[in-house]
Amino acid sequence: MIMSTLKKLILFGCIGVFGFGNGRLMGQDFTPPGGPPPRPVPVKYARPVGTMEMLRQQLAIVDNAQWALVSEKIRAVLDAREKLAVEFGSHPRHFPGVAGSNNINSGTTLKAEEELFNAILDNAPESDLAAAMSAFKSAARAESKANEEAYAKAQEALRGLLNAKQQAQLTLFGVLK
Repeated sequence: MIMSTLKKLILFGCIGVFGFGNGRLMGQDFTPPGGPPPRPVPVKYARPVGTMEMLRQQLAIVDNAQWALVSEKIRAVLDAREKLAVEFGSHPRHFPGVAGSNNINSGTTLKAEEELFNAILDNAPESDLAAAMSAFKSAARAESKANEEAYAKAQEALRGLLNAKQQAQLTLFGVLK
């Protein structure tokens, strides 16, 4: 008698743990046939949004023609900012004669950089090194000034297309200064 009662308790305990024979552990999601469909994934988690698409959503630009103009100006600002960032060492520089290095300089600066590099390799006298270094620094300063002016122009062109709220948003995102 005690054994049969013990067997029944074990049997009912197992049935209770396994959810009355449906083959699933309790707590698992189970949608019975004909029941409600599974919940859709929220839109914000559905897919990653690219930077430009995110900016478009934040700026609330619906018109495709307007977005084409604005996105072109945003890209111009980002390109100009990247040229400035390269000057301050956030990107690999170009080293003449070194495979795989990036040529980031304009013609004048590149020529002065190569002359300085060659003077170093040739163990040139100090006067030649000083002259090459001076030429490189002045070319780099001129290029830096031109890059800063291009960056400012690109920002002004972008500001001309935006309202105050959109300008504030792009300032928060670091696109505008």
